[in-house]
Amino acid sequence: MIGPDLVLQGLWLVCVAAIGASIGSFLNVCIYRIPIGLGVTQPKRSFCPSCRTQIKAFDNIPVISWLLLRGRCRSCHAPIPAWYFLVELFAGIGSGLSYLKSGLLGAFLFLTVYCLLTYALRTARSGHTVKPRFLVLLVLLAALLYFQREAVLTNDLWKLSICCLSAVLILRSGYTEPVDRWWQRAIVFAAVLASGWLGALVAAVIFILYRNSSPNTKDAVSLACFTVGSFLA
Repeated sequence: MIGPDLVLQGLWLVCVAAIGASIGSFLNVCIYRIPIGLGVTQPKRSFCPSCRTQIKAFDNIPVISWLLLRGRCRSCHAPIPAWYFLVELFAGIGSGLSYLKSGLLGAFLFLTVYCLLTYALRTARSGHTVKPRFLVLLVLLAALLYFQREAVLTNDLWKLSICCLSAVLILRSGYTEPVDRWWQRAIVFAAVLASGWLGALVAAVIFILYRNSSPNTKDAVSLACFTVGSFLA
């Protein structure tokens, strides 16, 4: 029988997931604007990169609007990259799963690492460099999320060993090409830590089996494994 506590828990879960998806929507703005020198509030309203038309509020609902528009701008019908949808979707799902496993603190840590990791991945893939201080913060927070979720003890060091091995396999699969630099490797290491041992292992297997897949697909796999990996571990 469904009781008041279960209903309340469900409402909290929906709220956390909705907030996560909304933060993912704002993250899309940052990923597009910051590397090209635009401010996140100037212009205030989101706009279509193709026709520069301002996006109306009902066309800017995280996840839902992209599906309703079938991935195209309402004004010029130009394709809206699936990445906008995926960033919002993974942010919402990951926030909800993290809340279920570790409460509001887990959801907060997930969103913090998710935002930093996604921004680093997508800006690096666009050819922009990532500042060292940013990377240090990303790796530290990813490690904090890993230890908070995995509850690693001395006799559980095999989990950390699997993470390190997975990172090596992912790098050997050519994941960082064509931007094979030390800071790109740091991003991969942070992604592996944040994914937990199971998510990291799954990502490594996928990258090895499908090493010739596109860079965008590899980034999507990495974020998907991060989103659900540590919850399942």
